Amino acid sequence: MQVEPGDRLVMYVIGEKRIKGIYEAVSKPYEDETEIFHGGVYPYRVKLRQVKESEKGIDIRELVPELELFKRKDAKWAGVLRGRAMIEITEKDYKTIEKKLR
Repeated sequence: MQVEPGDRLVMYVIGEKRIKGIYEAVSKPYEDETEIFHGGVYPYRVKLRQVKESEKGIDIRELVPELELFKRKDAKWAGVLRGRAMIEITEKDYKTIEKKLR
């Protein structure tokens, strides 16, 4: 619920281990109980505008050495992402991802 209009969100697809896009929040967060995904209701939502998207995306493992987000560069780097819907990243990490996302 801390997302503000204008914030940029980097979308990471868990099952693929890939960053697939960058979007900009165009609304404040709101609640909606309408089921939009199979497997449950995810009521906290925000409207987005596509900034940059890639069908292929970037394999997150290629970025681990470059991103400040991952303090550990060994096999335990994934623990940073586990169980978290959103993580704030530094401007430097954002720019690295934005540059590599084609």
